[in-house]
Amino acid sequence: MIVHYDSPVYSGQFSEDGNFFYACGHDFKVRMYDTSNPYNWKYYKTVEYPFGQWTLTDASLSPDNKWLAYTSIHSSVCLAPTDPNDRGDPYTLNLDAGRGGHRGYHNFGI
Repeated sequence: MIVHYDSPVYSGQFSEDGNFFYACGHDFKVRMYDTSNPYNWKYYKTVEYPFGQWTLTDASLSPDNKWLAYTSIHSSVCLAPTDPNDRGDPYTLNLDAGRGGHRGYHNFGI
């Protein structure tokens, strides 16, 4: 399968069982695929990161493949369900402790 994106993809990963794949792009979007049939991937969902700086820097699946955590160079982590029928906004975890930060900057990479 060949997938084309308009923005560069900086990371991607298969689930441990190989039935799920996600790709994180420079456009702050994570695209999810059902890869249970390796010859016929099925795209089913995109989630966005609303606080993006430069690109998405990291993402990780929960052990049961039901949740995806992803972040950028920012103090917030988004947590999105991988269920294709759940179209709600991702949960946001703000990890900024509210301290002054280096030179007045409050953002940091996760």
